[in-house]
Amino acid sequence: MSYKRLLRIFSAACLLGLVTSALQFTPIAASGGSITLSPSSGTCGTTVTVTGTNWLPVQGVYDHVVLWETPYDHGIGQIPYKMSTITADASGHFEFSTPMPPASDTRICSSYVVTAILSGEASGPSQTFFATDSGGGEPPPTTTTESASMNINPASGPPGTPITITGSGFGPAGTTVTITPTWGIPTTVNTTNSSGYFATLLVVPTVGLTSPTCSITATAGSNIVTRYFTVTPTTIFNLSSYTGYTGDSVIVTGTGFTPGTAISFFLDSTQTALASLIPMTDGTLTGSITIPAATRGNHTILTSVSGVPTQQFAVNSKIIVSPVTGGAGDIVSIAGSGFDAGPPNIVTISLDDVSLTTSPATVNSDASGSFSCVFTIPSVTQGNHM
Repeated sequence: MSYKRLLRIFSAACLLGLVTSALQFTPIAASGGSITLSPSSGTCGTTVTVTGTNWLPVQGVYDHVVLWETPYDHGIGQIPYKMSTITADASGHFEFSTPMPPASDTRICSSYVVTAILSGEASGPSQTFFATDSGGGEPPPTTTTESASMNINPASGPPGTPITITGSGFGPAGTTVTITPTWGIPTTVNTTNSSGYFATLLVVPTVGLTSPTCSITATAGSNIVTRYFTVTPTTIFNLSSYTGYTGDSVIVTGTGFTPGTAISFFLDSTQTALASLIPMTDGTLTGSITIPAATRGNHTILTSVSGVPTQQFAVNSKIIVSPVTGGAGDIVSIAGSGFDAGPPNIVTISLDDVSLTTSPATVNSDASGSFSCVFTIPSVTQGNHM
């Protein structure tokens, strides 16, 4: 069998070895749902049980419920803290017990707003745990305010950002406040004291946004307050292919980068740049990188920008035979890449399953999984050889 035939068979075998299949299942979100806290007040460190009811499935599919905890101090919103992700049972019920605040949240003692949001949704019901400690945060003062006000924190961020919304002056305790974001269905929350205070949480959706500037409006009767959230682009990049060989050219596309600032791309470390690309005025970039010599298996493609999610590229083994035709006594060279790291990692060169004498006599791949050698074609019959 010819060496050209050998190369085709070897490449086909490598490619077939990479073929995998996976069924992707998109769950159908559960519907409805409410939560209660027990107890609803106490000193910081009190164990609180969050009970969920009516988190019922749609068409038999259950989705996760994410519990958030947000401390507040006199109405000033803080950054939300994810407490847990749980799944309701067949009756739509769940329970989750935790000290308030959770031990892993090291912020100062405060009262807390607990919000349950269905995974993938932007809002959900909230309940408040009031801390009675005199030395820590406490519920907002009960004096009546003359006008309504509202804060959102943070005021900007990428899709998926949780936003704490707090307000005061929206009416007596128990007044229903409707929160209407640009991107979705309004949600309601009740004021908790005579100052008209409320607190809740929304999550910026990851799809469906039509503008980088989104309004969030709180309405209770004649009290209407609007604040604006700026959606910042998510800085990401993608590859045209996630598997291949040493020397392959791969197209890189990205969004959310700083216009005009060169972005370097690396393989596994930041020692040697594969390419340097400059984003356009809209923060997008397009260019190509060349996969360098690397061992077989997964490798990490990363950028010079801190915090940008990385991508994985799988390097496959490859050999190049030159020439691919000839006769007995001819000298043939073989170059391999994408093999295991060596030395020692001995590579055996065979013709029709018979080991050949090579130069060098012992062939080892180097630290990057590459090797090269030559051999002399022995006396064989005419035709294709493997």
